[in-house]
Amino acid sequence: MVFLSLALLLMVITMILVGAYLRRNEYEDYDIRLPKDIHYSLPMAPPTFNLYRLNGFFQNHKGIKIE
Repeated sequence: MVFLSLALLLMVITMILVGAYLRRNEYEDYDIRLPKDIHYSLPMAPPTFNLYRLNGFFQNHKGIKIE
């Protein structure tokens, strides 16, 4: 019984790790590197911009207008 429980636990951990590895590329594809000159005007700006998070933000906040 102990070996069966250990085997099931290891299978679940392996599935989680493989799923996280396969899914990580989905988020990395949306990272866009910002131009170097933006860091002079905004020193706290991150080096990359994530379009996946921006898309999710606008889906959750549909009333926001960009002008």
